[in-house]
Formats: sequence, C-alpha cells, structure tokens
Amino acid sequence: MHTHSARRFALALLLWAATSPPARGAAQNVRGPFVQLELGGAIAAPIAAGTYSSQARYGGGDAARVALGRDRFAIDLGVDAGAIRFDEDWDGWRVDEVRVVRVRGMVGARYTLVWAEHTQLYGRLGVGVERRSARYDLYLDDIPRGRRQHSRAAVIDPALALRLGSARRFALLQVGLPMALHTKQLVRPYGDSGNALAVELVMSVFAGWSWSI
Repeated sequence: MHTHSARRFALALLLWAATSPPARGAAQNVRGPFVQLELGGAIAAPIAAGTYSSQARYGGGDAARVALGRDRFAIDLGVDAGAIRFDEDWDGWRVDEVRVVRVRGMVGARYTLVWAEHTQLYGRLGVGVERRSARYDLYLDDIPRGRRQHSRAAVIDPALALRLGSARRFALLQVGLPMALHTKQLVRPYGDSGNALAVELVMSVFAGWSWSI
C-alpha cells in the first residue's frame, strides 16, 4: 500500500473513532473470554537500517489480527504487508528509488495496564518472521537492472496501544518498534553480503470488533 493511501486509511479510521460514541453504559471490553477481529493500516518510519541508505522515506502497509483473550490478557495472531522506499548510493552514482516490500507474520501477547470505562492502555510484545524483497535500478542506462533480492528474518515488536470505544466496537491506536536482523542487505547493488538490522517506528490505526465466547 502506498504511503498516501495508508495515511488516508488511518485518517478515515480516526474519524470513525471520533464520530462513533461508545454505547451507553457499555463496558470497555467483554468481561471473561472474548475473541476480537482487528483490521488496520500503518505508517512506518525507518530509524535504523544497518547499511540501508540514510535516504530512507516513509512507508505504509495494511494489517489484520485475530485475538483471543480473557479480561486483561490476550494472545493475537496476525499478518501485515507493506513497503518502504529508499534512495541508495553506490560508487558515487545514485541508485533510483528502491521499493522494499515486506510481509510479516506475528504472534503477540498483550496485557492491559490501564482499564477505564471506555479506554484501555495495554502493552504488547510480538514475535514472528518477516520476508523482504527489493529490486534496484541505476539511473545510468549502461548499468543493467538489478535482480530481485530476498531476505528473511526473525522479528520482535514491542508496542503500546490505546483502545477507544465500546465493548463491541472500538478503535485501536498502536505505536510499535519492530526490529529484524536480516542476513542480506536488500538494497545494496550486486547483493553485497553482511547483516542488516532493520528498525522502524510504526504507527498503526485499527478498527476492531469484539465478541464474548
């Protein structure tokens, strides 16, 4: 998903949260066991990327999660996909925009730290695996198109999230710091070897639905 589309989606969800008042007298969450569906979008800002270019730009993506929990504790399973654009230099020549596509599968554990009538603040720790792929091009016509490069890595994602809404329908605002150590430097020309630590500041907005079980 392109950055502008992710921003529009996040804004739409924020407006949805602002214009949808909580149900009168409803508890913040379903007491006892529950299942939740969460659909959202994210904006990602690379803050460390090993030998990735310093010319990193913002990226965006989509995510879907299913959570199963009881009272303050929950386990979630989700998948998200997104892309981040970089500019890369090599031997004094400019490599044009590199689009790094990322697909990530995660399992998360969350615990509610603050529980008010229509607001929750919880901490979440996610672990999983991500796959990144990228293809670079040089501006010069005499340099051939680079082959697509792929890399897989384990991911750890600590996060804080704020839930706003009623027991059945809510908006979820999350700030996370996913970290992944890749065995390949995806956007280096000709597949230079080495490790690449990818760290991003990710701001996500979810629309959610919850049911007691």
